[in-house]
Amino acid sequence: MATKALVEDYYDAHAEAEQRRLDEARLEYEITKRIINTCITSLEIQHANIIDIGGGPGRYAIRLAQQGHKVILNDLSSKNLTIAKTNAQTAGVVLEDVVHANALDITLHAAPASFDIVLCLGPLYHLTLLEERERVVSNALALAKPGAYVMLAYVTVFGHLRDVARRDPARLVSEWGFYEKYVRTGVYDRRSDNESFHVYPRDVERELKCVKGGAEVVKMVSCEGFLGFDTARALAGAGDEEMERWVDVVMQSADHPHTFSSAEHLVVVLKKF
Repeated sequence: MATKALVEDYYDAHAEAEQRRLDEARLEYEITKRIINTCITSLEIQHANIIDIGGGPGRYAIRLAQQGHKVILNDLSSKNLTIAKTNAQTAGVVLEDVVHANALDITLHAAPASFDIVLCLGPLYHLTLLEERERVVSNALALAKPGAYVMLAYVTVFGHLRDVARRDPARLVSEWGFYEKYVRTGVYDRRSDNESFHVYPRDVERELKCVKGGAEVVKMVSCEGFLGFDTARALAGAGDEEMERWVDVVMQSADHPHTFSSAEHLVVVLKKF
């Protein structure tokens, strides 16, 4: 199990890299923004109450605040939150609150049933125990108003294996003792400074058994669509009009099961009953 201190120390040490991550993974960022904005539009409210759980340096939170929404940003990493405060000031926006807390305990720091949109786009990556992932999902639902949307992000096993094949294909043989377990469980604990959990798309339904009776699964979306991460990152330098058109095309099939295996990141959209 990844401890709070282990994950917090890792993201404090890699806060600058986290700040830059979505520059390279721009399609993931733009697809996720499109999903969020579609949900907000369907609620037919001009100023949504939003909480971004595990939002790191605040890329989504600040953008949503720029759109006029009331946003609370939460993260486990104090250094990421320091960067987020600077980013918000530079952007000329005010976040409703910035909360340093573990996603496992977020209900102690925010009012229940008070948010139109609940983002949980990172914490599930670092909880290797199913019961802890279920607790975070339950926490996110507890914060959502009836009829509100909850968005959950997962990293896929296939995404990591593609990265190994590209960077260091011999590792699958030289470290088979680790990978034999990894391909069965999705638990990535080969590093001493961090642990993470990756999912097979087919297993997301099992991950969400805890929401039965409390929410419906609206859709699951591949954030890289049919392109996959390696091809998608070629779009990082695209102009705004070019990127918008690519997002249009990718979104046409991003919620189709045949694209899920191409994903590095999956976003699941829940609607609370």
